[in-house]
Amino acid sequence: MRKGFRIIFESFDLDNPGDVIDKSLLIKGEITKPTNCLDFSISHECQIELIQKALDKIIAEKAALINESSDCCPKCSSRLTKMADHISTFNDVFTDHEVPIKRLRCSKCSYEPPSTVRTILGTTLSGQLAKIQSELGAKHTFREGEELFDMFSAKLRKVNNHNRIKLVTEEVGKTIQAVSQAKKKMIQAEDAEELILNIDGGHVKSRDPDVRSFEVLTSVVYRPESLQANSTNTRNYLSSKSCAASAREDNQSEIVEDTIIAAVKEGMTRYCQMLCFSIERTLIFF
Repeated sequence: MRKGFRIIFESFDLDNPGDVIDKSLLIKGEITKPTNCLDFSISHECQIELIQKALDKIIAEKAALINESSDCCPKCSSRLTKMADHISTFNDVFTDHEVPIKRLRCSKCSYEPPSTVRTILGTTLSGQLAKIQSELGAKHTFREGEELFDMFSAKLRKVNNHNRIKLVTEEVGKTIQAVSQAKKKMIQAEDAEELILNIDGGHVKSRDPDVRSFEVLTSVVYRPESLQANSTNTRNYLSSKSCAASAREDNQSEIVEDTIIAAVKEGMTRYCQMLCFSIERTLIFF
């Protein structure tokens, strides 16, 4: 007897699980005895195909709910008229999808509720894809990130080209900086009488192929009582500390600001005594 497999997608009524709304075949194949590491599972391309077809179905079901209950214009209360669906692109971690979304328009004032992926989400990228792009962009060169994406996606994807990875990485960096600024205004800590600040520096390999490395500064702020003794013949450790790090090329503006935030987290006040340790040429000027 020859055996095969089928992977089926079903959408159903949660209140009546036996009521199947849609049932579709995703992939099928023959079940054979494995002979090596390549045929023990299904191929990489087949796995991506399965993800593609499954997400096509799930995303289409979700998109059908957009504007489903929009009957009246929120501006003039007139009835909204159904137009042809908008087809827009949605980029997920491994796959790209063409998403039909219901388009409505007010015949009186011409108002249209959002009906594209970009107008609804503000982007065409899934949150997970943007997260992975920014992480790869921070840890690898942008071209290396592009190659890694292409390898795992089993195909070339425009959304993962090195320029897009660069843009996402920079945008995430700006957002992190804005969050850091907001945190500075929200910090509350018990006042410290004395703090210790350690400053160091070094060189980090650059992701820019035209630059070998760049200089960075790091700072660690802690209370004296946070320095705890460890077991014999081992280093002491800090039970609590706040850290900062940044490239030096911005005239130290970022490291100064982040070090101040770290000190405030540890309880720095205008009356606090600060003991600073720094090797030559890494001193931060406040």
